Amino acid sequence: LQKAVRDARVEALSGFRNEVASGSYPANAEVAGIAQAELDDFRERLETERD
Repeated sequence: LQKAVRDARVEALSGFRNEVASGSYPANAEVAGIAQAELDDFRERLETERD
């Protein structure tokens, strides 16, 4: 059982690595969008909190 779990983990992580290396991950389906105004407001609040 431990070998099967290890093999499955290696296969999954290898697939993930290959997708990242090829540029197919992340695709639009895996990326959360944000309106530019909302992002600007968020960044401004971060800067305000730093001061």
